[in-house]
Amino acid sequence: MPGQGCPSLTCREIEIADVPAIIELLQAGFPNRTRSYWQDGFQRLAAHTPPEGVPKFGYVLLSDATPIGVLLLISSRCNGAGSPAIRCNVSSWYVRPDFRAYAPMLSMRATKSKAITYLNIWPADHTLQTIEAQGFSKATGGFFAGVPALGRIRNDVRIASTPQAWDRSRFMSPAELQLLEDHANFGCICLWCETAAAGHPFIFKRRFTRHIPLPCAMLIYANSLDDVEEFAGPVGRFLALKGLTVMVAGSDRPLRGMPGKHFKSKMHIYFKGSRTPRGSDLSYTEAAVFGL
Repeated sequence: MPGQGCPSLTCREIEIADVPAIIELLQAGFPNRTRSYWQDGFQRLAAHTPPEGVPKFGYVLLSDATPIGVLLLISSRCNGAGSPAIRCNVSSWYVRPDFRAYAPMLSMRATKSKAITYLNIWPADHTLQTIEAQGFSKATGGFFAGVPALGRIRNDVRIASTPQAWDRSRFMSPAELQLLEDHANFGCICLWCETAAAGHPFIFKRRFTRHIPLPCAMLIYANSLDDVEEFAGPVGRFLALKGLTVMVAGSDRPLRGMPGKHFKSKMHIYFKGSRTPRGSDLSYTEAAVFGL
């Protein structure tokens, strides 16, 4: 795909052989992230099978044979109301300053399908005008930081945290099992909370945030924020045993069932497509794969 005025410029899907050079480029664009951050993330992406017809890693912009721009895509199939659909997390977009005028080639190529919902999580404030110009709209914003272990005690909940225990559940669907197994492979904490009536998946990622001076359990997935509130006590006490007393969840409102604080103007989620995302679903995104 030649760039106007630059016949040697091409944009194509990232191949596995490109990864070392892509990591070098990303380190230049995101100097606060380590080489191991990118290496570990690409290793997880390499093991992940995206839906048919979408790139495994994303797109690279090349001048001759040299990568000068990159945009990562983390793709998955989401099941919800209606037929299954594809969702792509647009992640880690960077173009070298001397080629910045050609950056739209990447975004146009990467987000052109009207059959896909594209997701941009927690964009920096200075990028909001750009992504809105690309057709993205805000789905939700804000997050809640709380101490779920102080939620109410429940003796009717069994928590399973291993594949062997998940196999014994009579409520878990094949799609839920795949979700938990995939995210366990991403290095997440994956839980199945079961009562006598139903089962509920929860996925967390251990991370640090500049807003809270403690390691936190970032909520990656729950069926709903109502589930987070309902099972805050037992889930929180399980996390506390892992050294994670604070839970962070994307939410545009305070959560009930635990003491905490709501931050209104942080961690926005933007999207482009037909399916509006929710704060309790960061599955198959850079938050899960890279540990953003």
